[in-house]
Amino acid sequence: MVQQFAVDFEKRIEGSGDQIDTYELSGGARINRIFHERFPFELVKMEFDEKELRREISYAIKNIHGIRTGLFTPDMAFETIVKKQVKKIREPCLKCVDMVISELISTVRQCTKKPSLTYI
Repeated sequence: MVQQFAVDFEKRIEGSGDQIDTYELSGGARINRIFHERFPFELVKMEFDEKELRREISYAIKNIHGIRTGLFTPDMAFETIVKKQVKKIREPCLKCVDMVISELISTVRQCTKKPSLTYI
């Protein structure tokens, strides 16, 4: 019973189930759309100022060099800027995760509604 549920769930996610919906996206196709359409859209909505980023990079490098001059970009400057940028994309990432979780829950519910088998 549990194995059959797992097989049905996997088929719905992979798109190889015995009942293919021809009216709307479902299962794995909806998750695919979240990653390839919705998530990039959320990232594009973010405000991004290239001049400000370049200024921050410049200041970070100069501050880390201090009174010394250096040929190479210090790792600390790179890490500082990257961490700041990662914090900026946190919200769109969490929104994407929430959407995927919702689709997974919906897929589980669809599997439990299968008329030939009752899992729970």
